[in-house]
Amino acid sequence: MTVRHLSKTALSGAAVLLLAFVIAVLSLWCVRALPFAAAQNHIVEGAQQLSQEPSWYQLFPQTISTDLLNPFNGSDAIMLSVMMKDPGVSSFRSAVLDRLSGTEPTAARMIVLRAQGSQVTWWSYARYWHGYQIVLLPLLELFTYQQLKVFIGCVVAAELVAVAVLLIRKHRMIAEALLLVGAFLLSFGFMASASLQYATTYLIAFSALLVFLLFERRLSSRTTGFFFVIGILTAFFDILSTPLLT
Repeated sequence: MTVRHLSKTALSGAAVLLLAFVIAVLSLWCVRALPFAAAQNHIVEGAQQLSQEPSWYQLFPQTISTDLLNPFNGSDAIMLSVMMKDPGVSSFRSAVLDRLSGTEPTAARMIVLRAQGSQVTWWSYARYWHGYQIVLLPLLELFTYQQLKVFIGCVVAAELVAVAVLLIRKHRMIAEALLLVGAFLLSFGFMASASLQYATTYLIAFSALLVFLLFERRLSSRTTGFFFVIGILTAFFDILSTPLLT
């Protein structure tokens, strides 16, 4: 591999990263600019549900309890809190700045207080996983929080079955298909239907497998670029919780 070829590859990779960054920011900006009135109502309903769930400390007394993650599904409460409209912040600023309310025991409780017109205090939250807003906000316009979890669980299960069937039909990889299903169960894949946070990388991984199995002839010579794009999507949607799944 020559220096010229390496330079060309590096420049192509940098261009893809720059393009991905621009698309990501514009997508977040557009989503945050739309009203999504029904979604805001569903966010409050979901927060009310989460605020009534048991805490991690109640379920697992040996673990360290934190005020922020008091609900069992604390990450979902954070995600809902981030997506709640803030009249005092522009659409663009809300797209590039995550803020959480931090004066009450739980993020879910703060959503309810905001909906009731109470004043809240904000603190910055690290943006290590935030791309979910592009998909989650439009979906919350159509589904309630509970309905959305069921829907995502069905999609993940359908993709898993489709991947297993393709492995068997196209390559007669029966053992590999069974191992994939086993790995899904051992990695607590069923959590995808119980927590929005854990669904992201399962959706990316299974979608990528489906695309590759359906178009493997075209992609066989472009595997490096294909996995590069998958890495970008993983970093954008979930760089902390379960990125190794992809």
